[in-house]
Amino acid sequence: MNIARLNFSHGSFDQHAEVIDRIRAASKATDRRVAIMGDLPGPKMRLGTIQPDSVQLVSSDTFTLTSEDITGSARRVSMSFEPLPRVVKPGDRPFLNDGLVQLIVDQVEGKEVRCTVAVGGELRSRKGLNLPGINLGISAFTDHDRKCLEFALTCGVDAVSQSFVESSADIGMVRAANAILDGTDCVMLSGESATGNFPEESVAMLAKIATFTEVHRPRGSLALQQEMGEILVNPKAMLVERALEVAPCDAVLVPTRDGTTARAVGAVESTGLGGGGWFRACSHAGVGVFVRGAPGGSGGGT
Repeated sequence: MNIARLNFSHGSFDQHAEVIDRIRAASKATDRRVAIMGDLPGPKMRLGTIQPDSVQLVSSDTFTLTSEDITGSARRVSMSFEPLPRVVKPGDRPFLNDGLVQLIVDQVEGKEVRCTVAVGGELRSRKGLNLPGINLGISAFTDHDRKCLEFALTCGVDAVSQSFVESSADIGMVRAANAILDGTDCVMLSGESATGNFPEESVAMLAKIATFTEVHRPRGSLALQQEMGEILVNPKAMLVERALEVAPCDAVLVPTRDGTTARAVGAVESTGLGGGGWFRACSHAGVGVFVRGAPGGSGGGT
């Protein structure tokens, strides 16, 4: 494990602070770098209470979402997103329970959104509601997200992930960037791999999307400029190469924030490194940053 996720949808800041301390203590005790990522919850869009707690939705059945406060069943359930009837239209596809259950909107009337079950499955109380491709008319960055971000920055976490992103403006509230297109170091699955019925397929699809997107990154992106301008011709890497010719050594320590310098220096093939040559990068989760064949076999992932 090299990244630990803090789910800010649950727990108090005191509890998260305790977890951070434990992660860092374990990291120090094992001499392994572990990045800490704060996962911002975004707008709360969840189903209400269902009785019994577990119901099975069947494909082609009718199912209604309502903003009324009711006890739900296999036919009708309440949800916390009050504007839903105003933002959806016939043909839209709401997802429930992390996409395990999929609906198609048939009709909107008052507080009711009447749907047909397109993909059936289990449904429980308080499961999530997702509306991909639908303009919700709200910001993905809430006041609670701001408090979570301030806490995360105070604790010095290494990365932040955001939920319900609809536009670049949403990301700009946290950082003007765009995941893979901007060269992010990591992407994440949550419920899809933790509790979903198709974890391997979910990971395979994420890898497929990431691989395709990497190839189609625009050449004007900051990430590609760094790769072309700093990694292929990196003055620090050239300096290290020349220094090793003059003063051979067994190891090179490369402090780095985003892995750029470490990748550049790691590409250096020099006879000036003893024991087969290795580099240790002080990076948490940089793409392509790793420890190479350390003397004595102590190398590991970074």
